[in-house]
Amino acid sequence: MNTSPSRATPSGKLVVVDDRSRAVVRELDLGGQPDSVAVAPSGRYIAVAIENERDEDVDDGRLPQLPAGYLAVIDTRTWKVTRVDLTGLALVAPTDPEPEYVSVNSRDEAVVSLQENNHLVVVSLRTGKVIRHFSAGAVTVDGVDTEDDDRIAPTGSITAKREPDGVTWITDDLFATANEGDYEGGTRGWSIFSKSTGKVVWDAGTPWSTSPSRTGSTRTSGRTPRASSPRT
Repeated sequence: MNTSPSRATPSGKLVVVDDRSRAVVRELDLGGQPDSVAVAPSGRYIAVAIENERDEDVDDGRLPQLPAGYLAVIDTRTWKVTRVDLTGLALVAPTDPEPEYVSVNSRDEAVVSLQENNHLVVVSLRTGKVIRHFSAGAVTVDGVDTEDDDRIAPTGSITAKREPDGVTWITDDLFATANEGDYEGGTRGWSIFSKSTGKVVWDAGTPWSTSPSRTGSTRTSGRTPRASSPRT
């Protein structure tokens, strides 16, 4: 639950509810503004992405805007909250990571998307340590509308960062990202990454960006022209 009085002073808490009685059984201070929560399949850990979201009205929304975000890990045996530091990992605004989404696999490993930082981080919930991290990279899509001129003309090409929003494990090694590309006008689509190599093993590419225009659902005005905006 986000309890922040402002973006400059983020706060939040995790509220645990008994699904049978619907009674609140526990509240935990997270120390920052939560954006996503995931429970490990083992039931042992809860992972919360603490984004400490930037203020888009400050300096045109550019990073860094401290305080930095982090991953909060809760051990359900002790209900202790541990912070996992994510600073110094990304090439984009390394002092201000903004965790967006989190998913946990059967090995008690959390994958965390840092959308504005265009980065992906894998954390061992058992040790509270970062075990993998890598850039989400960029992708080139062709045959898309790149002009904000109130007309659909899918003749352009763009190369931009993926900027992943949602993320979910497919196997204990592979995970999929929904690439919203919202921060610096990135691309729209989704990709599958390998945790062990940090490489993209599949990418939706151009078809994802062009399919809405074929059904008449493309938006041609507003901020960066786009045909789709995948999130989760």
